[in-house]
Amino acid sequence: MSDKTYIELCKNDEPTVQINVWRDNGESFTPSAAFYQVKGSERDNVIVSRTDITTNGIDGNKVYTKISLAVTASAAEYDLYWELHKNGGDVANHCTKMLVVDTC
Repeated sequence: MSDKTYIELCKNDEPTVQINVWRDNGESFTPSAAFYQVKGSERDNVIVSRTDITTNGIDGNKVYTKISLAVTASAAEYDLYWELHKNGGDVANHCTKMLVVDTC
């Protein structure tokens, strides 16, 4: 899994954002626990506090969350931080850079 991803969102949308989780050797795995947090890129202010994400064996290596109007109400750049817990206690972090645009 790469360290960063990038997406563009439309202002006032409430999309579901997803990442697929892979081991370094290319095998997929389901995290034992996952969390996310959204911060403003420019000022590092917290928009969405650290929140638990439900992991589901049915979806395998997919981890997802719904982005609310708290984030997309303003056109700006945000950082979505993913915290993925592996069995055995290891933690992997990933950042998705989100650009919310006025017009789509």
